[in-house]
Amino acid sequence: MVQKQRHYKRPAQEITGQEEADQRRARRLASDLGINTAGVQVIIYLRGQVVNLTARVNQLETDLRIAQLNTGTRLARFRQEYSEGIWEDTP
Repeated sequence: MVQKQRHYKRPAQEITGQEEADQRRARRLASDLGINTAGVQVIIYLRGQVVNLTARVNQLETDLRIAQLNTGTRLARFRQEYSEGIWEDTP
């Protein structure tokens, strides 16, 4: 009796767009620039950190602009109310 060999296929792993881009970047760094695997991993990691920090800085700048606008509005309202209170004629 001849036994058939069974071949199991692994389920296809989902690769995100970012992972695919990182893989292309890694291949390019290794082949074009001759950087070893450890160096490529560090470069990819640090690039991710720069991207994340840049996004965080942009968000903080937006939050700061909003806070400044709110402060300016409150300050203008306070000045208007305060100046109207000072200049009211009293009987």
